[in-house]
Amino acid sequence: MKTKKVRVVRCPQCGCTDAASDESRSIVDISCMQCNGCGYSEQISFNWSVNLELPEDATSLPSHVAPLDPKDAL
Repeated sequence: MKTKKVRVVRCPQCGCTDAASDESRSIVDISCMQCNGCGYSEQISFNWSVNLELPEDATSLPSHVAPLDPKDAL
């Protein structure tokens, strides 16, 4: 099966891919992210994204992926 690599935003705590910029907490120089699954929020960092391999014909993202492994935290 052919696959494609995609970069996905996900919550580093629970792995939910329903995460987005938290405009209510963001200020001019610092942007925050919030998970719509568990509510976790923090300053944007590389911890919020992960590379995935999906089937080439995939039309959507999984709702959850592996959360951040603590040894990989920045």
